[in-house]
Amino acid sequence: MARFFFHVTDGDERIADAEGWHLGALSEAGKRGCHALAEMIGEAIRTGRREHCNRIDIANENGVVLTRLEGRCVVTVSSPSGADTFSVRGSGADKGC
Repeated sequence: MARFFFHVTDGDERIADAEGWHLGALSEAGKRGCHALAEMIGEAIRTGRREHCNRIDIANENGVVLTRLEGRCVVTVSSPSGADTFSVRGSGADKGC
């Protein structure tokens, strides 16, 4: 089993994963990263953030970034007919989440 590190960038803040996860393959790490990214986007929407951009860099034990997952979401609130309308535009990660 290999150890993978999930370094998160949220806007201008970077949070390094100091512990990592022991997983069987990079594909398994990618799936775990996609789930984490979806949770972060969902949390941003639940807390009312209008714009959200997160990135997860999955690195090996030597610090080499093996893949990058990116998620973007823009929440627009408009009221063209007097009723509140909420729309969410987003894109998933660049690695097929």
